[in-house]
Amino acid sequence: MISDAAHTARASVAPPPGSVVDPRDVLARQAYAERLQRDHESAQLQLAQQEREAEARRFLLARAARDRETLERAKTKAVEEHRLEALRHADDELGEVALGTFRRAAAAAQVAS
Repeated sequence: MISDAAHTARASVAPPPGSVVDPRDVLARQAYAERLQRDHESAQLQLAQQEREAEARRFLLARAARDRETLERAKTKAVEEHRLEALRHADDELGEVALGTFRRAAAAAQVAS
């Protein structure tokens, strides 16, 4: 498959109709057209390779994003668990203070009676 650029290049070096053509010119033109074709095919292969590499990078980026999201959820969960544990600890301390106050009040009431 020859690209438009190759057709244009081939037409630009074509001799005028009816003129005498040196066989070396024909060979040179043929070599030039083949080089254009190889360059075009090489560019297509390179583009395909770059597309594969970009797709691989997109895959790795998506996986990294999922991993980061998982870590963020774990971090949020750990922070929430810590907050709840601190609240339980504070509740236990308040319970101990209230119990101590109740016992002192009960003991004072018993002494007073």
